[in-house]
Order: sequence, then C-alpha cells, then structure tokens
Amino acid sequence: ILKESVMNIKKYFQVTILISCILLATFLRTSVTNANSITGNEDDLQSIQSVIDKLFQTHLNAQVKMTLSDYSSIADLDNPKSQEWLTKEERHDSTLIQIGNAYGYEYGNYKYSLEFNKINVNGHQADVELFENSLIEFLDTPNDPLVTSNLLHTIRLTKSNLGWLIYDDRYEDVIHLTIGEQSNATILNNIQRNIEASSIKNEEMTPTGDRNEINYTYNSSNAVNYAMGWAISYNPAYAIMTGLGGDCANFVSQAIFAGTNGSMSPVPVPPSKMPEFDQQWYRYSAYNLYYGSGAWVRVGGQSGQSGLMTFLTSNTGSGPYGSYAGRCSAFDGDPVFFYDSSRGWYHTVIITGLSGDCTNLNNYYVNGHTPDQSRVRLSYYSASTIQFINIVSYR
Repeated sequence: ILKESVMNIKKYFQVTILISCILLATFLRTSVTNANSITGNEDDLQSIQSVIDKLFQTHLNAQVKMTLSDYSSIADLDNPKSQEWLTKEERHDSTLIQIGNAYGYEYGNYKYSLEFNKINVNGHQADVELFENSLIEFLDTPNDPLVTSNLLHTIRLTKSNLGWLIYDDRYEDVIHLTIGEQSNATILNNIQRNIEASSIKNEEMTPTGDRNEINYTYNSSNAVNYAMGWAISYNPAYAIMTGLGGDCANFVSQAIFAGTNGSMSPVPVPPSKMPEFDQQWYRYSAYNLYYGSGAWVRVGGQSGQSGLMTFLTSNTGSGPYGSYAGRCSAFDGDPVFFYDSSRGWYHTVIITGLSGDCTNLNNYYVNGHTPDQSRVRLSYYSASTIQFINIVSYR
C-alpha cells in the first residue's frame, strides 16, 4: 500500500494549526451576543447571559482540571428536571476523567466563545439556543489544540428569588456521543479494552472486479488537507446533513472523495434501481432523494449495510476500496468507525495525524463533523468500540 509522504503532512499541520491558533485567539472571548431571536427585557437578558457564561466557565474549568463540574450555584435544584441534567453531566465528567487518567491528559489553557442564536423569555421561563466554539490546549502539544466549532446547546432556565438558574443543557460533544445509553460498566470496560488492545493484523480481503481495471494510489495528503480545511466549517458544494442524523459520514466521504481525485460510480440511478445501487459511490442530492448514494451519508447502523464502512470493504466498482484494519495498519486519510450495541455503527471520523506509538489511541488525531472538531485525540472516543478501515486504493 503506497501512501504519501508523512513529512509533507506534518509541515502542513504545523502551518495550519499555527494559523488556526492565531485566528481563534483573536476572536475567542468569554461570550458573543449575536442572537437572531431575542425576547425579554434587558435586565433578564444580561442575567441569563451571565449565568450561562458561568456554566461554560465551570464546565471547561472542570475539564482542564479533570474534576467533576459543580453547578450548585447556577442550577435550579428545586426543579425536578435538573436531576436528569446533572446526572448526565456527572456521567460525562466521570467518563472524561477516566479517559484522561488512562491516557495521561495534561491540559493547559482554554478559550471559548458563545454565539447566542435564540433567547426567548416567557415570564419565569427562558429557552436559549447557542453555539459553542472552544479551544483547549494540552501541555505536551500546546501548539496543537483541540478545536470545537458550532456545538449546539439548548439551555433552559427558571427565574427564582436568586435570579435566573439553569435546569437543563442539551448538547452532544464527543463524550456524550460515545457514551450514549451505555451502562457505566460497559463504558469502563470499553475504555480498559481500548487501552489494552495491541496491533491487530488486517483482515484478508481481495476485492474482485475487471482484471483490466486501473487501480490508483489513494492520495492521503489530499484527504487530510480536505479534512483539515473543512473540519470546523461546511463546504457549500455539498448538502449539509446535520438535521438528518448528522454530517459525520457525509464529511468523511467528502475527504475520501478528495483523496480519490473525484472517483465515483456512475450517476444517476432511477428509483427502481435504488436498492441495487444503494451502496455505490456517488453524490447524495439534497434536491432529489431518489438520486445519490446511501454510502455517501450513512455510517452503517446496526448491520453496517448500506453505509460507508460496508461500501469501502466490499466495493468492486468505481471509487475507493479497503479492508478492516487494526492499529498500526491504518494511516493518515483512513476513516475510523464507532459501534455500540444499541445504535450499531453510529459515527465516523478521519485520521489526520499519528505521532508516536501506533498502538496508543492517544497518538492518533482525527477530524469530524457532528460534533465539528479538529485534531481530536482518538482516545477521546475510547468509551466506544473502535474499528479502523485502511483504504487500499481506488478505481
């Protein structure tokens, strides 16, 4: 398997991350008011924004210090719905602490900004919708921070004698995404298993096809460059799938597509042929649901069928093909998939760097959408079952 030079990618990372850090340091501050819909008087609005700022300060400060968040001063503890939120946050923090301790996380500084999209005040109740943008540094790689963009939060508050208090905050970052509805015992077992796992050989796989076909070298540099360029934004050339189950497979497919120099299966496909061609590699149309490939926008679900992973490992036609891989058998530009028993194959990201021991998930960096993040250490996903796919070539 031929791969592009790692040195060129590393140089790209150094320049790109440095520019990203400068830009983020310029615009990130405590909060930004840019609401599209605001109802309520000025005093209420200021009080609501103030308590929400404290929510994020508490949350991010707890993360970098690897402690449980203490929301007691800003939570509406008299509201019965608060307990559900606080329990969910405790599971989130506990999982992150377990992962951090297992992989030796040492955090540095953090910055964030909040873009308030909606603030609706109705008497003693308030609903807020905002987008979080954050940057968290690691002491061992201060110039290579974890960047999160446009993470949607829906926050609910009640007005009491003590002022505005929060009773719910709904969002799905990497930790919430990976723990899902799994039991604490399953989460802990997955983390431990992922720590102990060693290098595993690729499964034997020989895709069939036309013997006269031409196979091309997958351009991993192009795939990585695309993933770095669009991790925290969206390419207007493609439909955005955030409202239809998430944009993760769509984003990874786009990056792989860039690595194949635009190779795909023929289009269009008539509705009568959709079941037959559902796993073929061609663009999903946002304007005509009968045209476009499921592999382009789906991860795989319970069975893995009609999804990106199945397509890559069984494709005998145009486009990329690959094999199941263990650690040390996957490279920059290769996708990674995540599984749990309740959701099946539910999420995917793409490798954008490997530094150090390839058996250690902490040394892999990945980019993805939904949540939109750049340079996430793969160890963040260790509460889940992880599967690498190595893209062998493309036709």
